[in-house]
Amino acid sequence: HNKVGEEAARLKVDSLHLLGEASTWIKNGATAAGMEEKKILIHDDTEALTKALAPAVETGDWVLIKGSRALGLEKVADALVGARGVKHGKLSATTTGKRIK
Repeated sequence: HNKVGEEAARLKVDSLHLLGEASTWIKNGATAAGMEEKKILIHDDTEALTKALAPAVETGDWVLIKGSRALGLEKVADALVGARGVKHGKLSATTTGKRIK
């Protein structure tokens, strides 16, 4: 998980939204690789994550949603895509990268 955070920092992502306390490993990797802590947000549940992301995602943005199916992250992906009226295909079981059109 540290590597995910390190890669996010290396790619200079605008923000890193994480779900649950178990994601602190990702946060630690990102900060160790130089990402500003203020760009990293840890959310308690998928509802909080969706509420934070929905207003921040704009047309043309790339959003990577990665996690266990048990976390229910497909709900977040569906909410983000649905909010913009974009149709999409089946989600991958582990990783989904969607471009908001």
